[in-house]
Amino acid sequence: MNNDVDWYAPRPWSVDTDPNPAMVFGRVNVIGANEITLATVFGPTRESNAHLIAAAPDLLEALETVANLNFELPIYQHQGECFRVLNELRGLAVEAVAKARGRSR
Repeated sequence: MNNDVDWYAPRPWSVDTDPNPAMVFGRVNVIGANEITLATVFGPTRESNAHLIAAAPDLLEALETVANLNFELPIYQHQGECFRVLNELRGLAVEAVAKARGRSR
């Protein structure tokens, strides 16, 4: 887990579907723990996108954990495919964390 000052709204984030059935393509809100609407999503894939947004802080935490793994430790000194895959996964996690924090290359 990143111990920096939280730069996003407090967790958990949740999804709140617009109860107005009259809207053909209603809206879905992503709500922070402080009950403030963080995002409003429209369109035919609004619920899927809203759930992905709501999961963002948890996904970031998981990726930061993978990105911070130290593959120099003896436990990771495997030769072959497993080690290559772990290194690749860590690289992808590092890139995704950088993108989420606005530091993508």
